Amino acid sequence: MIYNSFKLLCHYNVLLKIILIITMKYIFKSSLIISVFLVGNNVLFAQNEIDALRFSQTAPGGTARGIGLAGAMGAVGGDFSALSVNPASIGVYRKSELVITPNLKFANVKSNYLNNDEQYTKTKMTISNFGVVFANPAKGQDYESKSWKSSSFGIGFNRIADFNQDGLFAGNNSESSMSDVFAVDARLNGTNYNSMPPFGSFAWNAYLLDNGLNSIPGEIIKNGGSLYQEKYWESKGGINEWSFTYGGNYKEQLYLGVSANVLGYKYDRYTSYLEQDISGNTNNNFESSDFREYLKTTGTGFNLKIGALYNIADKGKIGAAFHTPTWVYLEDIADYEMYTKTEQLKRTLGGSDQNPDSYVAINDPLYFEYRLNTPWKATVNAMAFLGKYGFVSADYEYVGYNNMKYNMGLQYKDFTKAINNNIQNTFKGGHNIRVGVEGRYEGFLARIGGAYSSSPYQRKDLYLGDRFDLSIGFGARFGKFFMDIAYINITQKVGEYGYPLIASGVPVGIATVKNNHNAA
Repeated sequence: MIYNSFKLLCHYNVLLKIILIITMKYIFKSSLIISVFLVGNNVLFAQNEIDALRFSQTAPGGTARGIGLAGAMGAVGGDFSALSVNPASIGVYRKSELVITPNLKFANVKSNYLNNDEQYTKTKMTISNFGVVFANPAKGQDYESKSWKSSSFGIGFNRIADFNQDGLFAGNNSESSMSDVFAVDARLNGTNYNSMPPFGSFAWNAYLLDNGLNSIPGEIIKNGGSLYQEKYWESKGGINEWSFTYGGNYKEQLYLGVSANVLGYKYDRYTSYLEQDISGNTNNNFESSDFREYLKTTGTGFNLKIGALYNIADKGKIGAAFHTPTWVYLEDIADYEMYTKTEQLKRTLGGSDQNPDSYVAINDPLYFEYRLNTPWKATVNAMAFLGKYGFVSADYEYVGYNNMKYNMGLQYKDFTKAINNNIQNTFKGGHNIRVGVEGRYEGFLARIGGAYSSSPYQRKDLYLGDRFDLSIGFGARFGKFFMDIAYINITQKVGEYGYPLIASGVPVGIATVKNNHNAA
């Protein structure tokens, strides 16, 4: 990612006009989320523990200065991205400020599935940060007489998660067919065309199951053959955290801050699960199938943060902050379709339709609204000055991933309980460590940072999940104007099942997906 931050110290009236216009546009846009979609009344049961994790994990975002320090901003202060870590950092401000940060992201995905390697790349331009801070420092005699040396109010957003990514993994499978798990779903839930989720009914109506609800492609595996399998996905969106932060400076020693935060969620994903017979046999009733999912998730969340920093004789600062769980309201809209080629099967059955090509789709998009509590967080922050030449900073953060929880209403109480149990049995608390160094020479600055986030999974051997961040950055000050640029590399490996669902007794391959986000 390449991040450029532009900062300008402004007068109150200019800042106020800008922020009011932007905030009102955002609030108006958010109010339309519920009303713009008119869909069918079917319910979508697509929520699981992986979806909860997606909306709970965050990555370094915000200003270029924060990115250059790998997000180790909790004790630094005086920067808008620090407000997402410790709101007490707003107490460091002495002047009002306007900042905006565009970024260019290069998402590179490498995968290994069934001993086959693939790679995919996507480029996306977004806005990582926008914010204004209104500082009200005491001056002159007031400064000498008052204990509270300054107070500040900030409003704006930091992009704390980015979902823009295209990916692919593929390989030859000689152990199972995806239709095997669809067959299990058909035997459990029937082949009603409107059964949810539609896996079993789709397989039946697309001629992938025989009269005993057994998988026809699965017979190729039983006879010693293999199938080419491919999963391709395109996703976009992210999480923007709008913060309303207030804090102050007590006797130049203690900084206190609190923030109320409104989060906007947007996640769009297209996924294709392709399966092809590679035996060369044109008389085994199966050539290919392509099951496609379209998912659109939007939502709004709210949380609170409180923090404190203590100045240690101008040698550095230490502090801590607590973030409540984020209470999120989400809406899903999903659509499904399947294309199949079944060679001579229809002709053998003797029906009027003898076209080997079949197409199955649901009549109306599926709609579901629900609530999710993402994890609470606790952070400890520290910074030490390197004389007049800069500083070193560090953050430790604990995230209670096993405390994520869905609420889908009384009608789906049993389903909700099962998913929440899966969350507790799948995840554990996560540990994030961030370290950054900033060096200064006259009006120029250089930064370097690194971060490690532990795997949130209890079965790390199976699902992996550790994340490593490395960053560098540069900055310059020209009077009241600042400009920063930063680069960050984020690397994370995760284990992912090759099928859209799993079933007891059906072996399912796990792909290793390496997400590597780089600068150009």
